[in-house]
Amino acid sequence: EKCHKKESGAVRRALAGITKAARGALTCLKKAKTFEMWSDRAIRDPFVLLTDLREFKPCVQSIEQNRCITGNQPILIVVLAESPKHAERASAWASRLPADRGFPPMHVITDLHGLGPLLAQSLDPIFDGGWLHFDQLLEEARAEEPREAG
Repeated sequence: EKCHKKESGAVRRALAGITKAARGALTCLKKAKTFEMWSDRAIRDPFVLLTDLREFKPCVQSIEQNRCITGNQPILIVVLAESPKHAERASAWASRLPADRGFPPMHVITDLHGLGPLLAQSLDPIFDGGWLHFDQLLEEARAEEPREAG
């Protein structure tokens, strides 16, 4: 939901950098409904869904309802929770999903620094280690942000 906000600029630039290095494209979508429309429009290349707690459940429900139509399903779902309490809620909801429905792996993180190792572990066979530099890209993008006058 916050993907287009100014304060998300460093994260967006870091994600764009690592996505470009993987010969992919970063698509930022604000709401689950927009994700559903994006997913339904065409057959998509493999993708990772990074979402927040608020959009997690609607995105997963959309995947379940529409994957039989287009075959589009992320290869990994990552929930960025704003607090440990949100992380617990997301994990609890994901654990109640039926195992026989064929959902992709789902992980909950509370800090973006957990994203690099997670992507490296999950996608390394696909991308041959290129995800390992996400934390470095994130720090560089944050360092480039203009400082507010105090």
